[in-house]
Amino acid sequence: MHPVLTVEKSQVLRVVNSLFVHGDNLTELSKENPDIDVPSIVNWLRTHLGMRVFPVNDPSALGLSLTLVTMACSPMASAKFIYDALGGIVSSVVKDVNSPRRFSLVVYFPHGSRDFTSLLNNLVENELCSSYDIAEIKERYYYKPDYENFDFESGTFGEMKEEERDPMRYEVNSKTFLRPDWVDVNLQGKRQERADLSLKEVAIELGLPFKEAVYHWTKHVEKRQVVGYNVWLFRSAFRLTVYHPKELMGRLSRIPTTVLTSCADDVCYTAALGQVHQLLPTTTFLSQLVAEGHDLTFYLSPTKPTWEYVLTATIPYEYFGRDGEWHFDVDTITRKVEPILRKAREEFT
Repeated sequence: MHPVLTVEKSQVLRVVNSLFVHGDNLTELSKENPDIDVPSIVNWLRTHLGMRVFPVNDPSALGLSLTLVTMACSPMASAKFIYDALGGIVSSVVKDVNSPRRFSLVVYFPHGSRDFTSLLNNLVENELCSSYDIAEIKERYYYKPDYENFDFESGTFGEMKEEERDPMRYEVNSKTFLRPDWVDVNLQGKRQERADLSLKEVAIELGLPFKEAVYHWTKHVEKRQVVGYNVWLFRSAFRLTVYHPKELMGRLSRIPTTVLTSCADDVCYTAALGQVHQLLPTTTFLSQLVAEGHDLTFYLSPTKPTWEYVLTATIPYEYFGRDGEWHFDVDTITRKVEPILRKAREEFT
């Protein structure tokens, strides 16, 4: 039986809003909310809602660019297959349940290089995908889930509101930013991957002395590299990935679980997570926008079966060397994924 929340919702919201800035650093959270029993609320959010807190970094500051890829692939391919076939250099993959040949993904790669397209070509040459289009992402806008419209006891969102929400612009402070080393990047990647682990447990997984992990996390990552945090208090049943012109950003922010809009030169895509009861009203809202004449398409991707239709991933920290540089060698990746493609050719045909 879950403990009962005994404080006002306004106090919980204050702590949740602070989590987006400070993560689960109880010292900083308590400084910002001195009149609130922060540890009790954070513990309640973890035990009752399974709260997960993920660090957000600026890929550009880490020397990475993000490229939006839309692909037509075998309907037998899963999101996990695409991730594996590209050697894990992917931020997210979604497959449209209504048109299972349609895939949308975001690829990480070092600034100024498009060598990753050889990996996409490899999928086409192996007849596992038939075509693709790419566009470099220039802007990213983050949204907090609308927790003001959230019932903390039941863990559910209310109905869509008329008001549009403003995005958060997570930006690196160029005056204080510290170029990350191997420990910094691996700590960030592992804490994105396993938000359920304590810093001590992360240090053990990475084979680091705990004191070294604490120093790098508190002195480097928290203060001079991470630009904010994502705070999840709910489990989603599906993800909607909406392609649209930039002027529709505000309208789409009305969806309580819109969390990210990324824009290339000619198109934006917005990611919105959702609970079961939100599916019909959200897809109806999108259909209304289409009926109004807006150029909008969307992918519907259920979260179950796991990694079949949607997969989100960490920064590809395994490609960051102890010399402080990224090492994406496409020839090495191609050799690594060949058994995966060979098996897929047998299974998909």
